[in-house]
Amino acid sequence: MISLADQKAVAQDLARFKYKPYQFVMWAFPWGRKGTHLEHKQPYRWQLDSLKAMEKRIEHWGPRTQYMLDREADIAGNGNGKSAKSVFKLLWAFTTCELTRGFVTSGTADQLATKFWPEMSKWYSLFIARHFFTLTATALFPVNPQYKLEWRVDMQPWSLNHPESGAGMHNEGRRIIKIFEESSQIPDPVWQTAEGSNTDTFTEIIHHVNGNGTRNNGWFAEITFGSKAMNWVHNSVDCRTVENANKQLHDEWIKEYGLDSDFCRTHILGLLPRSSALQFIPAEFLEEAECREVTWRPDDPLVMACDPAFGGEDDCVIRFRLGSDMRTFPTIRIPGSEVRDNAVLEGKIHDIFANPRNYGLPRKPDILIIDASGAGGPVFNNLKRTGIKVLPFVGAVTSTDKEGPNGERLYRNMRAYSWARLRDALRLHAAVDDDKYLRRDITNQEATLDEHDKVMLVKKSTMKSMNLPSPNDGDAAAMLWAFHIEPLKQPKNVWEKAARNNRQAKPYSLKDRLSRARGR
Repeated sequence: MISLADQKAVAQDLARFKYKPYQFVMWAFPWGRKGTHLEHKQPYRWQLDSLKAMEKRIEHWGPRTQYMLDREADIAGNGNGKSAKSVFKLLWAFTTCELTRGFVTSGTADQLATKFWPEMSKWYSLFIARHFFTLTATALFPVNPQYKLEWRVDMQPWSLNHPESGAGMHNEGRRIIKIFEESSQIPDPVWQTAEGSNTDTFTEIIHHVNGNGTRNNGWFAEITFGSKAMNWVHNSVDCRTVENANKQLHDEWIKEYGLDSDFCRTHILGLLPRSSALQFIPAEFLEEAECREVTWRPDDPLVMACDPAFGGEDDCVIRFRLGSDMRTFPTIRIPGSEVRDNAVLEGKIHDIFANPRNYGLPRKPDILIIDASGAGGPVFNNLKRTGIKVLPFVGAVTSTDKEGPNGERLYRNMRAYSWARLRDALRLHAAVDDDKYLRRDITNQEATLDEHDKVMLVKKSTMKSMNLPSPNDGDAAAMLWAFHIEPLKQPKNVWEKAARNNRQAKPYSLKDRLSRARGR
């Protein structure tokens, strides 16, 4: 418990650092102090240089001039402390000025909750003035309840339909702090709404953004290397120049993808990709598919795809589609630890075919697609011998596409091709549910070009090294589109019977009927 005398001294120091972010950071944390987590650590040089430069830019803010706006963008690779610097700025801006308001948003809600806020919690636990404030799972505010509503910073995921819910803010005559994480993935309407608060006069406005340059268009690209760059201070950080950088990992990436590849430009060099987007499937395609109406035809095949996981932390994922409908039938996820034995997974698949109604299906699937690479090979062989109509999917084999202008292949392998088919389906006709796992996998999956200019997806092993989860849901969804599945030659009896009972000649949805059945 800190004494009253120490509390008074800390409060005085906070006021002293109101316009001195660099000095604040060096004071606020126990750098080099024996027995702490920072005993052998100091801020990175590029972080300190940036904070010193900001100190020079805002030194005139004390007399309260009419227009006070500081905008800074960090475009950098992985593992260089860009999120830590955002936390430093946030804690400085928020704690040194009473009644400051602010928000933090990010490219995805998952990134905000699982990456930035844990980083915030880590530094908050080391913060010398933490006893004056309360950090919850979604907000930071003073301990004194009198100021809880008007002096606070909130974690606010953006919404494309309501961008003002995650970005609009005013605090005239005081201070505003806005933090954007993984800014390449934040759509332009959110940026435009955030700009609205910049009209406040006699208000200290700090807008700090960072991220990998996963797109060469959009607002983040424009403020770092485009037409809006003149209005922002921006730092391009090459990870290889950062102290304690994981040079071995960088060398592996350079060997795998090439230094001038879009992947290395984005994740090492702090540059924009040459292609339009490193993220393979744009988030807006998924948004459109989530709102699309479900329609079925009587001759639509019911397709089942299985991405196995034998042991470990990954899930075994089974997904379904009926024609273009990937929404109505529930996804099945089994922890990898529960299917270490091939027979367990085979038994689950047999049960789905034998008792489809137990899994929310109107009939047994017409065809199964299963990842037959590695440990999945024996499962495919055993299922094939039982008479189940099953197709093997091997992601590493040469793709079957002939989609180039001269009939050449565009994709390096079947995994890239299947994701391309999924991308086209989401863009044009597929309907999907609002699934946080699928959204996460689609957001995380990036692509680049190989040495022959063929599209290749960033490998799962690379994603693991970046602390990203294996995209099992995304792979299962892509496998549903990996092969051309012919329409049924004869409609299944279950469709004909259901259509007669409902007196419908047009395609229909069982979603409501299935929901009522589950409710009973």
